[in-house]
Amino acid sequence: MTLSFHKLHGLGNDFMLVDARRQPWTPDAATIAALADRHEGVGFDQLLILDAAGSGEADVGCRIYNLDGSVAEQCLNGMRCIARYLADTTPGRPEWRIAAPAGCVVGARVHGASIELSIPPPRLVEPKAREIEVAGRRFAVWLVDAGNPHAIAFGHEPREARARFGRAVSVHPSFPDGVNAGFAHLTGSGEMELAVFERGSGPTRACGSGAAAAAAAARAQTAHLGPWTVQQPGGALVIDWSVDGLTLVQRGPAAYVFQGELCEQCFR
Repeated sequence: MTLSFHKLHGLGNDFMLVDARRQPWTPDAATIAALADRHEGVGFDQLLILDAAGSGEADVGCRIYNLDGSVAEQCLNGMRCIARYLADTTPGRPEWRIAAPAGCVVGARVHGASIELSIPPPRLVEPKAREIEVAGRRFAVWLVDAGNPHAIAFGHEPREARARFGRAVSVHPSFPDGVNAGFAHLTGSGEMELAVFERGSGPTRACGSGAAAAAAAARAQTAHLGPWTVQQPGGALVIDWSVDGLTLVQRGPAAYVFQGELCEQCFR
């Protein structure tokens, strides 16, 4: 008995995807962590498992796991990769509705190499930034619910701040369930740089929900409502809102890398 899997990435944020709609699979945390290992396993930031849709509002459901085996509620780079897989395996169909663990249905439309997502807008948990202290350094962080929790700090060199403070912010006592820690720098009207330390996975080359959360926080404190171009180590995502403000739209690439099979002892 073997289990097929697929490797995809969105701006270098990489995923192992298993289509469990016909062959159910629920791995334990130890199995996920072993498969995530980049030296002895498949290697990935997150694991995506596709399930049958639970309602008529979606075409497919999904589960998302971080590389340490913990559960994630949302992953927009992952949603784009799911859309890429579905489009590649169902020729002629460019639109999909994906039921995310966060409870929302993500609309996905494939335009060649680019994929456009439509989701409920991120929500500011508090109207102003909250101050926290990490290793003797004070940060003003915007708390944003993008289906998963984010703390976004502006005004820092993103990669340097992430390397020095990302893990500490992610597990700060103010956030008992942990947060994705984002460090942003506004570089122009509607433009920013961002680096994210993901809860349960660590530093990644890109974070789709982090880009949406950072754009929402930037929108709240500047005169620029959108679109926002969010440049991350792996590349850029474009974040915009519908005219009525009820939908957030994210545009960016997703790429298929390879297909493989796990032997039975690898996925018990």
